[in-house]
Amino acid sequence: MSSFEELMTAVVGFIDTEDDSLGNVSAALKPVINKLSEGSRSTVKRRKERSLEDAARLLREIPETRLCSLAEEHLLLLVRLLVSMQLEMTNISIACRKLDQMFQLLPGEVAPLVWESTPGGLQLQSILQSLLDIILGQRSNRDTRLLAGTAVAMLINTAPDSGAGGAAAGSLLKISGSEPWLLSVGVLQVRGAPPARDGVDRLSVSRGLLMCCRPDILLTPSGDACNQVCPPQGCLLLVGVFPLVCALCQEKLDCHYYVFEVLTLWLKKVKDILPALWEMTGVRLLPDRSSLLQRLLQVLWNNAESPVDGVSEYVRTAFRLLLELYQMDRLRFGDPAETLYVSLLQRATQLPWEARAKYPLLCALIPYLGAEAVLERYPELPHHLLKCLSTNHLSSCASDVHKCLIQQQRLDLCRASPDAPPTELELANHWARRWLPVLLDALSSEVTLLQTNGATHLLPATLQAFPGAVQPLLAALEPDTPENLHAWACVLAVSRASTGGSPWTLQGDAGLRRLRLVLGAADDRVRIAGLTLLCCSPKSKEAPGPQELSAMRAFVRQNLNGESSTFRHHFQSGLKRFLVRIRDSCLQCVRAPKGKKRGEGGSAREGDAILEQGVGFVEWLSLLCYCSLAPAHSYQRKKTSLLLLSALLETCTDTWSPEKKKGQPPANMSALITWARQRERWHFFCRAKQLALIGCMEDSTNEIRELSASLLLRYFPPVFPDDISLLLVESSRQLVCSPRVPQAQMGALVTKLRTDRTTGERETSGVVRDLIRELERHYLTAKADMLLAARTTPLHAWWWKCWACWRTCPFSSWACCTEPRRTSTRRTATPGGRGGGAEEEEEEEEEEEECILLSEEHGLLLTCCWVSLKGVGIFLGLLVERLLAESQADECLLTTEDLRRASNVFKNILLKCRHWGAVEGCGVGFTRFCAALLCSGDPEWRDIPAQMLRQGLQVVRSPRPSSVTRRAAGVPMLLLCVASAEEANRSRPLLAHSVAVCAVHTLQALVRGSGLGAAMLQYASDRPGGTEDSLVQHGMSAPTFFLHHPALQPFLLGELRGAALDLQGPAGEARLHLHPSLYPILTLLAKLQPGVPEPTRDLSGFLDPLLQLAASPIHSVRAMAAKALVATTTPSEHTALLLQLTAQLPPQPARCSHNRLHGQLLQARALLDRALCSNRQVEASHWLATGAQRCALVRAAYLAVVGSLRALCSQAFLHQLSSTLLHELRKPQDPLQANLKGVLLSDSVEYRRSYLAALVAVMTTGASTSSPAPRAAPADPVEEAELQQCLELLLGDLEAQRGGPELLSQALCAASVLLGHRPPTPP
Repeated sequence: MSSFEELMTAVVGFIDTEDDSLGNVSAALKPVINKLSEGSRSTVKRRKERSLEDAARLLREIPETRLCSLAEEHLLLLVRLLVSMQLEMTNISIACRKLDQMFQLLPGEVAPLVWESTPGGLQLQSILQSLLDIILGQRSNRDTRLLAGTAVAMLINTAPDSGAGGAAAGSLLKISGSEPWLLSVGVLQVRGAPPARDGVDRLSVSRGLLMCCRPDILLTPSGDACNQVCPPQGCLLLVGVFPLVCALCQEKLDCHYYVFEVLTLWLKKVKDILPALWEMTGVRLLPDRSSLLQRLLQVLWNNAESPVDGVSEYVRTAFRLLLELYQMDRLRFGDPAETLYVSLLQRATQLPWEARAKYPLLCALIPYLGAEAVLERYPELPHHLLKCLSTNHLSSCASDVHKCLIQQQRLDLCRASPDAPPTELELANHWARRWLPVLLDALSSEVTLLQTNGATHLLPATLQAFPGAVQPLLAALEPDTPENLHAWACVLAVSRASTGGSPWTLQGDAGLRRLRLVLGAADDRVRIAGLTLLCCSPKSKEAPGPQELSAMRAFVRQNLNGESSTFRHHFQSGLKRFLVRIRDSCLQCVRAPKGKKRGEGGSAREGDAILEQGVGFVEWLSLLCYCSLAPAHSYQRKKTSLLLLSALLETCTDTWSPEKKKGQPPANMSALITWARQRERWHFFCRAKQLALIGCMEDSTNEIRELSASLLLRYFPPVFPDDISLLLVESSRQLVCSPRVPQAQMGALVTKLRTDRTTGERETSGVVRDLIRELERHYLTAKADMLLAARTTPLHAWWWKCWACWRTCPFSSWACCTEPRRTSTRRTATPGGRGGGAEEEEEEEEEEEECILLSEEHGLLLTCCWVSLKGVGIFLGLLVERLLAESQADECLLTTEDLRRASNVFKNILLKCRHWGAVEGCGVGFTRFCAALLCSGDPEWRDIPAQMLRQGLQVVRSPRPSSVTRRAAGVPMLLLCVASAEEANRSRPLLAHSVAVCAVHTLQALVRGSGLGAAMLQYASDRPGGTEDSLVQHGMSAPTFFLHHPALQPFLLGELRGAALDLQGPAGEARLHLHPSLYPILTLLAKLQPGVPEPTRDLSGFLDPLLQLAASPIHSVRAMAAKALVATTTPSEHTALLLQLTAQLPPQPARCSHNRLHGQLLQARALLDRALCSNRQVEASHWLATGAQRCALVRAAYLAVVGSLRALCSQAFLHQLSSTLLHELRKPQDPLQANLKGVLLSDSVEYRRSYLAALVAVMTTGASTSSPAPRAAPADPVEEAELQQCLELLLGDLEAQRGGPELLSQALCAASVLLGHRPPTPP
């Protein structure tokens, strides 16, 4: 095949020809070819992408009729040029996609060259061969191989009939087989050998066919697809593509996200052509016991708990599509049975609430079964949803289920009576019967996460489906607790955002009074909720009223000194929304109404009032913020004021931000600013305010300095006054010479402030030259006297200044830094250099372990050295990255020797320095350094990271007197940086090599490294330590975990059996035998969740060793074995296992192993907790304690049950139950007095104490008033007798001193209260 340069020359030759037959095509194609040539010459990735984007745009602008006028050989030459360039850009997926788009723009005249014998067939055959080489080759990245598969499928799609297209598609499916293959596409034929199977080849082929092929091609009957004999009704889509996709789903690949994308595409394609399939076969596609349905369900179940990002979302979509297909298929053939829906719901309910896989399935099932049917078969679902909302990784899926349920509930209610649809009030009342307690539990919970998720997920979905639910919600919230105040504010805020109505009309003045309570609450969360209510509005032009402005002024004054960082950021975002409302409402008033001058009419007077109030509030806020920046104020007040000032300047100025796509100032903002300044307001950028911000740049904290500098750079004039400029120059010179790091950072920030305001290349080049001269001076001082340099000219100050000025100065200004950079690199890399010598001397003294006190001079040296090393690492990585990215290939300022010297600097810092701050900081630069080298075109440069990886691993193996941990402390960082620098969408050979030879602490660093967690999953079966972190997050069950990692089950089981066998000592006693791998294995198993038993995955082998480990002499092993026992057994086995354990408990005092007894009790408690947690409906039936249950005996029995389960009940439920009891006790006819006798006879001391405390609290309410309490009216003799018996029981407890001091105290109070409420004795 000709090279790209030869093809480009040929294309330019026929374009520049004088042949008039080309007409205007030549002029139209010239810009396209120029852009392609420009993209091929550029070495910068972004420039390549931009050039190809321009070329694609220009090619789209050429009419198809003009392209059709090209001769056949010229058209083929253009196609070959695009394919050749695509081969050159295999490492740039975006560029390859642009070329693929241009390929699609070529005219349909290419089709005859494929399906008919023409002279141009050989050239197209070479193009097809190149595309197949990309698909089968593992050197290209994944995106490029997928695009190549799309291109081949597009070629097949040009077939003149379905038979030819089906034959070509069938032969394409065979190229990834295990035998030599022949691909026939029309007259084009390509032969090949079996490739190395990595999955991407089959993925590319199947994805391309599903995305591009016509339905008639996919419906082509096929007798031999993928080497399988298909039934007579089989077609390419069912017996050709599906087995390929199904096999990919079951394999362990690093591209599962794309695999399940293809499975979703397959289901969508089946749905589109389902009528044609029915017509072709005449039978159901998915009967209940069909193999196709069972295989689909098994694939989806096996991967429903996949820890790979994005796979669970595709599984959810696939479940939904499968159920749609089943429904269409069932209705088409009149099958009334809903067997599949019921069986799937039953399986979902068997999963524990922690299993994330159950909730997407429930979302898919609800539309077919109905909300009420799902809740009847799964009554614990609301309670489980609340538990999920209390868990971060389950909150989103739980909120989706809740939203599906209430939307389906409304739909079912409206469908039930289509002739007389229910009113919103009736719908809200129906909703309240089931969901009001659930929502109140969430909104009033003491668990912060549950409260937040209830307000942000459950409440908006509820009010969107049932707008009338706001009234029962508000009626149920009394302002007696902070939780209720928070819930009240959230309800009104969501109602205001959804309906647009004023929240104050719902409750009038009472609402405003309660708002003041909310804004003045001690809890930050309550105040944030009140602020949200005050600031939110669906209409940005809704002007805040006088009462809202007054409340906001008071709130701002009271909350400037807030301690919480979270509160400050919520404060800033809320105030910004409030300022946007002020700005937009004022802008609306500034505009003169059509046909009327400003100032005429009542509406104009109202507009003036809005303007005056809004502008005045902004002026007041700006003065308050600037006054709060005085040096005497606290850090909290300064930080809050700067954040509020940032929101104010962003909202109420006309400063344009080029880096932002949204949030720019309105077009007529200048009119509002002019109106305000005419009234001597909104002078935000005066000298005094500028000096206030400059003063903040000398603050001792980074946050204050950086915030003030960012405000000065973004909003204030670009030129400082001369006196201020001179002051800044002198201040920066003094600060950068300070040995203290914070002061050096101040000086660097001031330098950055000055540099960012320079204009022109000459001025920036001068700044860079000053930095270089400063580096030389610092280096010479350090070379002569390191202690003097640390005191007067510390090297780390220069690095801070370079970081500050790095992005401001253009590349041309930094090009002259090559020689100083080499000097500093030699100094750092050479042991004799002062900067690295101190750290290397420490390494040479590793054997000295004495504890010594460092002198002041030693401390100065150490600080200067480690901060300088950190600066060298970061800046060196940035410098190499920019030099390689912005230099031309033939003009690069770096040589191979320079890069090797830089790699030695990184290696010395990472492997020899023992200061973690220096190692961690150097890792930032080293990652950029490796990424730049791996993306370069020089193979010698690309090999440098691999060489450093081998050198780092050699350090661990080398014999040295120090410990492995000490000499390998930097190895995890080195490996993490090299592996992170590899391109994500390609194979990772460096990561694979690292995993194969590394220790556990290195594996932990790789798993926890950003972007490497998913890539490490493919190695989990070989190294179990890399999978623990994702188990809890994804709620993975034990059967699913071992399905994904089958090699782990025999390994873990063997280790457990060996540890259990070693426990067996003489006379049945357990002996101490240490197994280092035992506790990590038990920890891994304990993080799993119980699952539904799988016929293909038997976990019963774990039972015996875990039961034997209950006798371990090590307490932590016994505790973790109890948790692992629960995880490896199914919920249906828990009851029998619990009985087995309790039967082994000794019935009477006897000699026994205390370790074994303790372990058995721990296991019994763990099983009991799981059984009660998964089967408890006590909390869901809390209405039994309210007045709705009129039978006092039932209420007392329910309270007795709750008392027994008190330790296992949630705090939210206990708080709600306590509130319910207090509410019932306040009623005139006290029903709990009738239950008092049963309570006093209870054996639970805690239950009696709580009951008596509630009784006393209610019956003494109002006793402190001035008027005496009236005596009770004469009572029924039966009630009087009951009361007398209660008093005798209380006095008996007091006399016998039963129950402890707390119960006796409550009993004494209750007795005195009851005596005071006795009815009068008749005369």
